[in-house]
Amino acid sequence: MSVLKRRSNNIKDGQYVIAFSDSRALIDISKDCGMTWTRRQPSDLPNVNEYFFSNDRTRIAMSGDGRHIYCSCYMANVGLLRSTDFLETAEPFKPDNCYSVYSIACNGRGNLVAIVCQNSNNKYDLMLSGDYGKTWWVSNGLKDSTVPLMGVEMSHSGRYIVAYASSPNYTVHELYVSSDYGETFSSEIFRGPITKIAISGDGKYMLCCCNRESSSKLYYAYYSGDYGKTWTKITDSSFSARTLAVSYDGKYMVIEGGYSYSGARISADYGKTWALKHSVIGNSFALGLSSDGKYAIAQESSSPYRMFKSSDYLGSFTEINTAPLTSLGIRANYRFIIMNKNRL
Repeated sequence: MSVLKRRSNNIKDGQYVIAFSDSRALIDISKDCGMTWTRRQPSDLPNVNEYFFSNDRTRIAMSGDGRHIYCSCYMANVGLLRSTDFLETAEPFKPDNCYSVYSIACNGRGNLVAIVCQNSNNKYDLMLSGDYGKTWWVSNGLKDSTVPLMGVEMSHSGRYIVAYASSPNYTVHELYVSSDYGETFSSEIFRGPITKIAISGDGKYMLCCCNRESSSKLYYAYYSGDYGKTWTKITDSSFSARTLAVSYDGKYMVIEGGYSYSGARISADYGKTWALKHSVIGNSFALGLSSDGKYAIAQESSSPYRMFKSSDYLGSFTEINTAPLTSLGIRANYRFIIMNKNRL
């Protein structure tokens, strides 16, 4: 399968930002890298199920220019949401034989979309669309899995697709990698139950976080620099992770500290060394990264949920006060923040 890349110059890299808050049932959107914001709530989008806004398992994928946006919702029979106009409007839909959707990803153009879902036989499939979500098919390389497929990510062109599966009791944890647009997948039993994964735009670099298997064991993370063939454990990796981010070329990588471990761990040398950034960001919670790694927007995980912006490749962060407040006069705490990744 061949997917042609098309560049768009409408919105520059890192300018379109989506901040999602399930606890407040809203999506805040900026088209100028956090300078100004608009808010989307269920009442703003007719015929859209409110669960897309209020479920902590909602996932969002976005094309490189930010125009095409896809949302998945874990709730049974809720399905997917598709927008072709920067989320000004949205259309709900659900592929056939798709019961619950766990995760979603798309390529830079936005035409190739992948989801992992539970089918009507209580097994798990990776489904693909090559026409902006209009028609779907099940990948022959990853279908009828008996282990729940929990997540999927995709490279900029869509050639590389990575998915992961974990059983509820952590006894089985598998990683799947495709280098042919999802036609076939290689698989391996991974070192632990994967909770999150990120992939560079060229597909070469990958970053993943594994959950602890018991209360006595810590979280840990790995990175790969060879398309997922081999993995290296990050030495300073006793932390949880709410957000993983990787720049297009893999040079810049970010692991958010989450609730238990303050700060974000940042690498600027393809994962070789890591530095803890906590003096400014504090107990970091969510972070969006541009394609080249130059721009980032982060939010701390505790009240008053301050927000910060970096414009120097994660070198420094300054507080921004532009995000809108809720009706209670406080800032929403975001589940995740994503930036458009436009390869100009």
